Amino acid sequence: MSIIGGFTSLLLGRNDAIAKARRAKCKGCFVSDYGASKWCKVRNGGCGCLLSAKTRDKDEECPIGKWGKV
Repeated sequence: MSIIGGFTSLLLGRNDAIAKARRAKCKGCFVSDYGASKWCKVRNGGCGCLLSAKTRDKDEECPIGKWGKV
């Protein structure tokens, strides 16, 4: 899958538990700055994705290895 799968899951309300667990690992991360923008910041070594979508796709991974595929 891809981030498109994450956006589909976001729109349909799927994979909430997976997303919640993954986003907990994003909070306070220098790459994501999750508390302020909710984006994985490219300038900090991230992928540029909206975390509320990316964290819902079972096949996506954190670019710095904080969480991986389910």
